[in-house]
Amino acid sequence: MKKFSILLALVLVLGLAVPAMAAADVDVSTTVGVENVYDDSKDESSATEGYLYLFLEGNPTENVNFYSEIDFTGYFDGNKNEEDVDVYEAWIEVDEVVGPVDVKLGRMYEESADNVLYEYDSDDFVRLGYEAGNVSAKFGHNLDSEGDDAPATAGDSEAFAEFKATDLGLLDQASLNYTKDNNLTDADGNATGDSYEGYTVKLTNDFDVVDASLLYGTADGEYASGNDWNESADITALGLSTDQLFPGATLSLDYADVEENFVKAEDQDSYLNDTVTGDDFDMIKPGVNFDLTDKTNVDFSYAMYSADNDDADDDYLDLLITHNVAENTTLEVELEDHSYDGSNITDDDETIITTTLETNF
Repeated sequence: MKKFSILLALVLVLGLAVPAMAAADVDVSTTVGVENVYDDSKDESSATEGYLYLFLEGNPTENVNFYSEIDFTGYFDGNKNEEDVDVYEAWIEVDEVVGPVDVKLGRMYEESADNVLYEYDSDDFVRLGYEAGNVSAKFGHNLDSEGDDAPATAGDSEAFAEFKATDLGLLDQASLNYTKDNNLTDADGNATGDSYEGYTVKLTNDFDVVDASLLYGTADGEYASGNDWNESADITALGLSTDQLFPGATLSLDYADVEENFVKAEDQDSYLNDTVTGDDFDMIKPGVNFDLTDKTNVDFSYAMYSADNDDADDDYLDLLITHNVAENTTLEVELEDHSYDGSNITDDDETIITTTLETNF
């Protein structure tokens, strides 16, 4: 109740401040939604979450931008109720602070190409950015090296870098991502003191009807004891997607060859974490996206994972239906079905149905 009162007070303050913010070129928007997740695995469960996101962004002067997102969530799983208020993002960016270099400071979201190397989700960084013509670059380093989750070892830091170039003649775009992270945590969020370092290179090009991408990456991980957990774990991935072959329909095909322990974070939004195969694995995923009606879109994919050394396979069907029920209001129903096979697989087959009703204003 206390957190809800804080949120209500915040909403009232924002409401009273809207006229002043409008005069100062500030935009305020809100997303409200309810989501239910049903899982029919061995421990059958159903959980419902309600959420309200407040977005604030503005351009008070010619070279200054700011943005914030405040998330309120209420969670109910049949056994307990939880409420949470979180500042998901809050940053200020100043253009051309030193020559052509921009400075961005605060809590932000940063991801590598395809999310396979890093996804800094609501982390505190100072970030330098540069863009000129067809070339751009950015470098970020974390602000909070102390705190409850900091490892009890020297060198507690997170850093990332990204370089991009477009319109390269034979290529539409080339990008290089790099990360060094000495602030890893375990599945419970406790600091481990382990470190992780790696890079990826991604090349993309549009061949008329088909867009193609090729990604290569390598990464090294080290335990706090100084022993390697992997030595140059690599990834090679190929992506193909078509333009509309007929009104409202596109096809896609993804392939990846991944060595064990390339990925460092369980919550990265990537196909690397869609399977339980813990060894080196190959993945092939065909997909189709089409408009069923002028208000309903269907996105379907079927990923086949196969571990190279372990006897482990995972067939993952993902079906997402999005329907515009009213202006700025959508209903999403997603079916995720995992079929596991192999002598080293201990997980039961799993079907997850997620229903989300969301409106924006």
